[in-house]
Amino acid sequence: MKKKLLLFDVDGTLVDSYPNYAGLMREILPQFGIEPAPARLKRAFTMTVEQEIEYLQLPPARLREWFAAYDQAAARRKNEPEAYPQIDSMFEELITLPNLKLGIVTSRNREDVARKLASFW
Repeated sequence: MKKKLLLFDVDGTLVDSYPNYAGLMREILPQFGIEPAPARLKRAFTMTVEQEIEYLQLPPARLREWFAAYDQAAARRKNEPEAYPQIDSMFEELITLPNLKLGIVTSRNREDVARKLASFW
């Protein structure tokens, strides 16, 4: 059967954003009394922001502080995620296929996705 549509996730599929995420979380989680254990970070990485907040048991009264700390740490790091090997060549081939549509599905917001993908295309 010929495929008409291919959908891709961003984090962990098109770009390897985990190293940047893990470093950022190791930096800010202790400020909130949360141990940044590797297994905890790997699990949280796959979650939506809402799920992550619940899973990490971030205090509701400190969420505004949490988001500010996250944004500040991300701005300081300025680490761009890296595309997985062969992503560019895969897309170069896929866009030549007739009648095939490509799309991105993600739990991230549009601005976050645009920022992560901007350095690649």
